Amino acid sequence: MRGTLPHEIIRLLLIGTSAAVVGALAEAVTNLQIYEILTGYPINEIGGRVRGFNLEPRWLGLTMVQGGFMAFLWSRIRRSRFLTALAAIHFAVLVLAVSASALFAAAAAWLFLVLFERRVRRPLLGFGALAAAAMVLLLIFGRDLTVAVSWITNLNERFSLRQAVDLATQTPVEIVAQFLDIFDLTAFLVLASSPLAVLIGVGPGLVMLPGSAFIPSDPRWAWVVETNEGITSLPTMGILVEWANGGILMVLLWLAFAIACWRAFSDMADRDPEHADSWLLGRGAFVVIAGTYLVQTSPISAIWPVFMGMGIGAAALALQPAPAAAPVARLAFQGGE
Repeated sequence: MRGTLPHEIIRLLLIGTSAAVVGALAEAVTNLQIYEILTGYPINEIGGRVRGFNLEPRWLGLTMVQGGFMAFLWSRIRRSRFLTALAAIHFAVLVLAVSASALFAAAAAWLFLVLFERRVRRPLLGFGALAAAAMVLLLIFGRDLTVAVSWITNLNERFSLRQAVDLATQTPVEIVAQFLDIFDLTAFLVLASSPLAVLIGVGPGLVMLPGSAFIPSDPRWAWVVETNEGITSLPTMGILVEWANGGILMVLLWLAFAIACWRAFSDMADRDPEHADSWLLGRGAFVVIAGTYLVQTSPISAIWPVFMGMGIGAAALALQPAPAAAPVARLAFQGGE
């Protein structure tokens, strides 16, 4: 049994994410907007962030989350210091990107790995505690650092003290809305506005059409109103994409698909002992990508379809009948007579 194994695809992905690391570090050192130089598209958001070769810091952050956890998983299998260092560099660039969305994606990937990958649960718990402590220390004692100021500004835009006080007077829908981007917020409000929409969704790619009627009057989203374009993008959370496309049934089908693929990777590790480490690495990486997809998906990234294909391939191989070993055993016996 030989084709393109999971670790070979993941190696290529890590080469790509490492290139993104180089671009981000080059921008941090030179203060040159590399993406703006290449494309002419400026960054008009919070200062002190890096985006490297990406359109927005959030996409750089998402790339760092996915590459960092894949390198971390591979380092646990190969006991490689190089891969451990590569994972650490990815997570350091994640901090430089100053993306709350990417931080949520990192939390989702970490949680999914803790739940589904027992082999790395203990180091992940230690890593999670260390990362949380480092972030708190940075915000408390590094307030004079540009990156810390950027994080505080970004988080305050997402969730301020005034908003915390207002939570007691808000409905559950309004509480959830506090933490969503404008494209996710309007999609969520469209779905929450009708029991039928909750059940069956609004159709593939159609949630943008009614979404413009649900733009709130909050000053945070004044720029959307000023453009006079309305909602022009799908949600950036995968779970809202699936829910809006096909309702609760689509979400349940997605979960069934993801669990079936996860089990297929496990089955292949048992059936193909020679490449068991590759299948287990693929399983862990699939968990990372699925977890991040639910909370943060890029409209210009094909990484989830790549892993969907890997999962389908693993399932197809796992369903094939195991090769019969009896004829080989009989020949061996006859040869010994």
